[in-house]
Amino acid sequence: MTDSLQSTITPSGDYRSLAVTRCAEPVTEASFLGMSTDTGDSSVLVLHNPTERAATASVQLWTEDGPAAMEGRSQVVVAPGAEERVLLESVAAGQAAVGVDVSVLGSPLVMHVQTTEREGLTPGGAEILSPLPSAETELQMPGVDVAGTSPTLVLANPQGADTTATVEVLGAEGAIETAALEEIEIPAGTVLRTPLDGLPDGTYSVSVRAADPITAVTRSARTGADLPGDTIGAPVDFTLVAPAPALSSHGMSALPIQAGAGELTLVATADSAVTVVPIAADGSAGAPSDVTVNTGATTTLTAAQLQVDGGAAAALSVVPDVPGAVHASWMQRADDGAGGVLLSSLPVLSDQGGGTPVVVRLGE
Repeated sequence: MTDSLQSTITPSGDYRSLAVTRCAEPVTEASFLGMSTDTGDSSVLVLHNPTERAATASVQLWTEDGPAAMEGRSQVVVAPGAEERVLLESVAAGQAAVGVDVSVLGSPLVMHVQTTEREGLTPGGAEILSPLPSAETELQMPGVDVAGTSPTLVLANPQGADTTATVEVLGAEGAIETAALEEIEIPAGTVLRTPLDGLPDGTYSVSVRAADPITAVTRSARTGADLPGDTIGAPVDFTLVAPAPALSSHGMSALPIQAGAGELTLVATADSAVTVVPIAADGSAGAPSDVTVNTGATTTLTAAQLQVDGGAAAALSVVPDVPGAVHASWMQRADDGAGGVLLSSLPVLSDQGGGTPVVVRLGE
């Protein structure tokens, strides 16, 4: 199993932000959620064809009011070696959160969404979004950062019938009762936003259980220091915490070069011991950290606890004792140099297995 990341940090200016994303593989199906097309915001779906055959992408946007009218823009032809962009606000403007589904006929495409936000002249952050996992009835989003601003849960129902969902917010000591949400109604084909209010500062996991398969992300935001000038407010950066897959035999994630300011968050659906092994850039392993992740609680390990010979790790291996019980995400933080914090997150990937078997013969 291999993993590679790219990270972009812009400490000031119109696009003040931190964005960490994986190098993506070509796929024929992709979903994205939580982007904004509100006034001052911009979101772009990017479709790249790395093959020598043409591809046709069928694109559908979802809003809080239901499916957007695509008006002739639902089919996008991507020539061999070419890249096409779909400006989402040109299809569904004025939406605080939208979802996008893409289905490809022909060659698979590499897809991502670039999203930036502004409020007047005040920077509101940026992210580069990778495709989400498939819709599920149970979703775990570990690593939700709370620091003075309430996170927002975004739910999308891609089904043809209405459904309901129940939400738990899990801290280090267990579920936060005041943040629980029961039987949220999600109409068919819609995107729904709901704030998770009343949480003290800290790191949490958001757990969603739905009657039918849905997708979800949780938006975390950090507000920086006030900028000079009467027309510019305090800048904001945000990240969208995606559902993390259940780790089977083990999980792995490369880490951004700024990993010294990040942390690993673990959540489990059954009690499990977990071994986390930091890995250096030369492939050497540091001392493993053994932790117990209890059902319904959030466990966090800082970068300082996951060093190799006193230096920041370049990757992590996460090995649970109970296969399929543990979910993990990495939340990266960076200093903007002016007293503010920038955010970006990504889930830890699960080993999918199915590799080519190797025959080993031992001889004397």
